[in-house]
Amino acid sequence: MTDAIKLLLVERVLFPGGARKILALTDEGAAAHFRGRSWMAEALREFGVEVMVVELPEDTRDRIRQAQRRQFR
Repeated sequence: MTDAIKLLLVERVLFPGGARKILALTDEGAAAHFRGRSWMAEALREFGVEVMVVELPEDTRDRIRQAQRRQFR
């Protein structure tokens, strides 16, 4: 949600006429939370934030997982 709020701020400051806002995730499970019936999903729809899943090569996914483990130590 923090990233979605950043998208809304950038739109308001830099693109007052509106801009396409895409929250890109690499995991269907994570995306489901933002597409379902939660208040977060409803807020994203209300503010026009699209939720997309992008497929990444397995080696890239592995490097991301390693970086995430380092971040949360």
